Amino acid sequence: MQDIIRDFLGGIILVLDKSIDVGDFVELEGGVSGEIQEIGARATRIRTNDNVDILLPNSVLMRGHVTNWTRGYETRRVHVPFQVAFGADKEKVRKAALEAAGSVAFTLPDEGARRTQVWLVGFADSGLKFELVVWPSLDAVKRPASMYAAYYWAIDDALRRHGLEIPLPQVDLRVRSLFGQEGAKAFDAVGLHPEEKHAPPVRRAASTHNDA
Repeated sequence: MQDIIRDFLGGIILVLDKSIDVGDFVELEGGVSGEIQEIGARATRIRTNDNVDILLPNSVLMRGHVTNWTRGYETRRVHVPFQVAFGADKEKVRKAALEAAGSVAFTLPDEGARRTQVWLVGFADSGLKFELVVWPSLDAVKRPASMYAAYYWAIDDALRRHGLEIPLPQVDLRVRSLFGQEGAKAFDAVGLHPEEKHAPPVRRAASTHNDA
């Protein structure tokens, strides 16, 4: 009886509080996500994008951590990470990613603070780490897996069109000795000389713009 009373009171609070509502897309602590279909007297019914209904007791929903991705029926900004090889032209990467975002039907047009952007966010072991920062439609936000799949597909197509390489994992090996020889003698053992290993002069790159 105590559980029933807690669930019943939890349902009343959810309805009056409006922190979640029917039609909202929520994510639960365990990573399960879906759209609120019904807030009942005992349980809240959540339908996942795989068309699976989850009945969650109202008291459990009240106690747990719930992320409401569409509260107030507004969309949200998403970050789509991707990488390119070291040495890539950053302006070309930016142009390709913006083209990719524009080719996805549910990308919203730039308006005020809601702008599609491309950020260089770090350096990976084998390339440069970028993020496509974009505002999708509300319907797309409710289908996160297919939304990200669409952006990744478009980004890959755009990078290929612009001749930009997606890096593969790389490992640098430092050889201390070769055939029992070190230094110049090791180079001589394979027919190379240290002066042949010199890198070409470094060219100063033009200044570029980072949306972040």
